[in-house]
Amino acid sequence: MNRCRVGLIVTLLLVATLLPGAATALAVSPVKVTFSFDNNTISEYALAFQKALQPRGVHATFYANSGTLGSSKNFMSWSQLAAVAADGNEIGGKTVHGINLKTTTDRDLKVREVCDDRQAFLAHGMPAFTFAYPGGAFDQTAKDIVTACGYGNARGAGGPSPAGPVFSESLPPLQYLATRAWAPSSMISLANLTSLVNGASTSGGWVQVVIQRVCSQTYDPGSYSACVGSAGSIELDTLTAFLDWVGTAGQAGGAPAGTTIAPVRDVIASVDTAPPSTAIACNAAPCATTPYVGSVDVSLAATDIGAGVAVTRYTLDGSVPTSSNAPYVSAFTLRDTATVSFRSWDAAGNVEPVRTVTVNVAQAPDTSAVTVALSATDTGGSGVAATYYTTDGSVPTTSSPNYSGSFKVLQGSTISFFSIDRDGNAEAPRQQRVELTPARVTVSLTWDDGTSSQYALGWQRAMQPHGVLGTFYIVSGDVGGGPIAMTWTQIAGLEGAGNEIGGHTVHHINMKTTTNYQVKVQEVCDDRSALIARGLHPTSFAYPFGAYDATAEEIVQGCGYANARGAGGITVNGPTFGETAPPRDRYGIRAWSTGGQVLLNDLQNMIVTSSANGGGWVPIVLHEVCSQTFAPDRYTACTGTSGWMELDTLNGFLDWMAQAGQPGGSPVGSSIATVRQVMGA
Repeated sequence: MNRCRVGLIVTLLLVATLLPGAATALAVSPVKVTFSFDNNTISEYALAFQKALQPRGVHATFYANSGTLGSSKNFMSWSQLAAVAADGNEIGGKTVHGINLKTTTDRDLKVREVCDDRQAFLAHGMPAFTFAYPGGAFDQTAKDIVTACGYGNARGAGGPSPAGPVFSESLPPLQYLATRAWAPSSMISLANLTSLVNGASTSGGWVQVVIQRVCSQTYDPGSYSACVGSAGSIELDTLTAFLDWVGTAGQAGGAPAGTTIAPVRDVIASVDTAPPSTAIACNAAPCATTPYVGSVDVSLAATDIGAGVAVTRYTLDGSVPTSSNAPYVSAFTLRDTATVSFRSWDAAGNVEPVRTVTVNVAQAPDTSAVTVALSATDTGGSGVAATYYTTDGSVPTTSSPNYSGSFKVLQGSTISFFSIDRDGNAEAPRQQRVELTPARVTVSLTWDDGTSSQYALGWQRAMQPHGVLGTFYIVSGDVGGGPIAMTWTQIAGLEGAGNEIGGHTVHHINMKTTTNYQVKVQEVCDDRSALIARGLHPTSFAYPFGAYDATAEEIVQGCGYANARGAGGITVNGPTFGETAPPRDRYGIRAWSTGGQVLLNDLQNMIVTSSANGGGWVPIVLHEVCSQTFAPDRYTACTGTSGWMELDTLNGFLDWMAQAGQPGGSPVGSSIATVRQVMGA
């Protein structure tokens, strides 16, 4: 009798371990389950989403490689992914092409793969706060890149197992940037899934399951054999059975009470209690307490480890930013002193305490005009009644302006004037020629495309010996690509010497005529990411071919640039002789450019004419530097390019600028500065 009883008890216990629903009574803590669908395979859309998740109102996280979306029938299209997102599922990033972020040695490539992937989703209206490491491979460098690209959390691929001893990730996770998940190397069974949940239910936690393909002999017979043999695959029937099991949690035959299914964003939001952190910068550097002269570009950068930054808002009057204030999108320009208050919200709803920084801006002195004052006396007579004057050299009459106080003259003028006394006596008109100090002109040498001649000739044999700095706009995709392109070492050397490095797209595409919006975003954002990854500090962009429109300006702002230069608008014949500083449109800076050879006479005339017409800022667009002496092998090819100049011409211009205000030199006050220096001056 006792033996039978013991045998019966053992049998019941065995049944309890084999039947998922029987374990319900053992649950002590709720379990959260997340299905992570990786690599945007078409089966995840046609089978998992359309035939399992959507009919049951269940949501998951889909980690996509933006570079493979729509690339073949095996992958989802952008429209299909958009449908998945619109139904309430979460979209996360997984690099553009699924590269291994641990074994890949090219840091620039890793940055582009992570940042460009996220930018692609944002450009398609899909906020991406979570990331999955391809192959589950990561190190500290990978974590840093993921954070810098704007993600709040990241998933690995390992730790939990249906066999234990670890069945789930803890909540909050041990590491937000390396959350643990079950990533099977073979096909997923219902027993695997239920074992994970039952094991986790003894202490609670978060079960993340990595799925790469969904198989169905009924709906996708042509791919079935290959599907069932792949890692991380699951039968459609297995998936639906598990969803139904969880759907009856707490009931007989169902999952342990409290078991739920949710995407990563909801799980993280339920445990993230830490607010974001926002930093402020002025002209891409820590804000100074001393005044900035004329204007300053202010930028805000927020980070949040956990749910990720949802929005940053600010005010300029010291008031507390609220949800009614406009969100921060890109750097903004201050031309007057302002009290900048700012804070960020994360995707979990946590709000950062308000931070306030006073940014002081002093007005730039007016050096383009002279103040004229007239003084009349009538000793021993009836006294001065009025003084009349003209500024164009014409003879003044009583109908001319009546002098009432000092006035400014904007150009060299001949002032004619006379006074009358109270008895009506008038003095003879007198004249005085007022020769103004020429208006100040600031020149920026802006070099496009990053050619080797700019470094070997323009910098080493002209600018550096003269102590002059310039702005170099780099096409990152060409760097190190042959003898006519600069190397990363040379570019780093330029910035290290004080020159400015800016962006010019990855492959020098036309930002106006290119019709693919996503390509334009990637070209601009990836270019900037590549420069940043090399330790450079790009804040200025130059439109290839000088071509841009409102969309291009919007993209450049969105990629984090503070300003952008065109290639036209300023000519020696006017009507525009110089750009204003700050410019009227900081994402459409006007410049002087020529399609042929740059001649010394052209450059000098431009500066002289600008000085005579109020002065201002003259960015000059330059490309190649040619020299029969120092680069004879490339001379013929060099002189056939657009915007080229002889090395002697460049040195002659720099000599002329160095003699500003002297006989034979440039106008008084002429100077050379980088774009960044002008924008912050």
